[in-house]
Amino acid sequence: MGHCGKRLAGLHRLILALPLFAVAGPLSGCATSLAFQSQDADDYHEIMTGKHRSRSVELSGYLVLPETTGNRAPAVVIVPGSGGATAWMDGYFAEALRQAGIATFRIDSFSGRGVTETATDQSRVSMPASVLDGFNALRFLASHPAIDSSRIGITGFSRGGTVAL
Repeated sequence: MGHCGKRLAGLHRLILALPLFAVAGPLSGCATSLAFQSQDADDYHEIMTGKHRSRSVELSGYLVLPETTGNRAPAVVIVPGSGGATAWMDGYFAEALRQAGIATFRIDSFSGRGVTETATDQSRVSMPASVLDGFNALRFLASHPAIDSSRIGITGFSRGGTVAL
């Protein structure tokens, strides 16, 4: 049964998310939407001084595990750009990683903050807040029982590429 059978309790979250990703193409493996904690920061000084710790926000990510033989999987955090998640991120790109045996966790830095995009106004979510999201997603994945915490990477597109850098 592997990792997927152990997460049937989260299936209701997946069913709610499926209409959003129906155009992304077929997904293999076990998929679920998971919440994780991050923080807001207006600038990097707030991170350096710890002020950001008092500004918690709950975000979500879309985790898809590859079909495995029971071993912990390596993973890649995917950080979308200013337009938010697009179908090809969950379809073509993430599917190629999963076919190679790598789990993907595409994060959503916008919805939890009441934002749909930052393309028309980058100040809606600060870059320091997005960087915190990337680090917090990595930390969250490292604690996941199906993920090999020594093999987690991050990639992103446009604004998300800056976060990954």
